[in-house]
Amino acid sequence: MKYEGKVFRPPSEAYSLIIQVTVGCSHNQCTFCAMYKEDVFHVVPEEDIFAQLEEEARTWPHHKRFFLADGDALCLSTTRLLRIMDKIKELWPNMERISSYATAKDILRKSKEELITLKEHGLELLYIGLESGSDEILKMVNKDHTRKDYILALEKAKEVGIPTSVTFINGLGGKERAKEHAKACASLVSETNPEYVSFLTLYVEGDCPLLHQVERGEFSLPTVRESLEELLIFFQEYTGVGPSLFRCNHASNYLPLGGELPGDKDRILSVLHQVLNQ
Repeated sequence: MKYEGKVFRPPSEAYSLIIQVTVGCSHNQCTFCAMYKEDVFHVVPEEDIFAQLEEEARTWPHHKRFFLADGDALCLSTTRLLRIMDKIKELWPNMERISSYATAKDILRKSKEELITLKEHGLELLYIGLESGSDEILKMVNKDHTRKDYILALEKAKEVGIPTSVTFINGLGGKERAKEHAKACASLVSETNPEYVSFLTLYVEGDCPLLHQVERGEFSLPTVRESLEELLIFFQEYTGVGPSLFRCNHASNYLPLGGELPGDKDRILSVLHQVLNQ
């Protein structure tokens, strides 16, 4: 399938057909992110999407999972999304689910009725980069969302029955705000209980502003130990009722962790204590 720019997708979508309905990210100003810096955000023409879907269906007729890319495909109008989703269902009658990246503002812009309709047409999972639960850190990295935006969006998705997979970035507060970051992430998860929770580890590269801040001495990257201590604080502070499937097994993570919260909280804490006490 034709794709413009680099392909980015969640690890759990490794076997999904990735369908590019937008190119890049509509915000694209977060200081820590270099993912879409080379792209100019635009919407892929519908006729191009349909032509590629038809070609793909002829070659691979047994796809069951589909991921709408790029950074926030849910920014498209509900009408356009429904046409794309219905085309997928037409070409792959055995489709199991459609998923997408989304921002909190994408979710909040749509009415509950629109979201319910999208779910009825196959939208079964939304991936949301929360990054931090701290308003100060979100502002610092130019995230263009507030903690309240995230809470309202997650509550809205839960009300209409669309599961959410949220991601935080271990180390995003730097050395100076590590404890604030960990506690704010824990309280946000505890309050909203998303179905899936994961942590990436901060890695600055390419043409992202945060790299230049590090080079100028304006931001201090945490050490491996400090990153693990931040995760320890997260689990110590977490008081959610779940169930939330937790994963910290991305290639960027220093220590693979996983389990279901809250049931596996003590086991994960034990692993972190064991590693940090070595």
